Amino acid sequence: MSRVSNSLRPGLMHAVASVLLVSIAQLALKRAATDLPVVVSALSFTTLTTYGAAVMALLFGLACYAASMLLWLRALGELPLSVAYPLLALSYPLVYLGALLLPGFEDALSATRLLGMLLTLLGIALLAPRPVR
Repeated sequence: MSRVSNSLRPGLMHAVASVLLVSIAQLALKRAATDLPVVVSALSFTTLTTYGAAVMALLFGLACYAASMLLWLRALGELPLSVAYPLLALSYPLVYLGALLLPGFEDALSATRLLGMLLTLLGIALLAPRPVR
C-alpha cells in the first residue's frame, strides 16, 4: 500500500473534503434549479411546499459551496498545484453517481457515461502523488 507524505496528508484531506462539498452543492443546486421554476410559473398551496424545499436546497447548496471554497483555499496553501488540481475532477463522477443513486434526479446509467467516469478516475490516478521513498 502506498503512503502519502505526512506533509501532504492535511492538504489532501482538505482537498477531498472540498470536492465532496462541491459535489453535494452541485446536487443541491440542481434540485433548487429544478423546483424553483415551478414556483414562479404557478403559485399555489402545492407549490409553496416545493418553494420552501427549493429555497432550502438553494441555501444548502450555497453553504456547501462556501465551505468547499474555504477548504479548497486551505488545500491550495498546503499542496503543490500539480497534486491539488487533478483532485477537482473527482467531483465529476461523484455528482454523476449522486444523480444516479439519489431519488428525484432523472439521470440514467449508460455505457458511454460509465466509460467517461472510469476514464476520469484513471486520469486522476495517473496524476496522483506517488509514494515518498
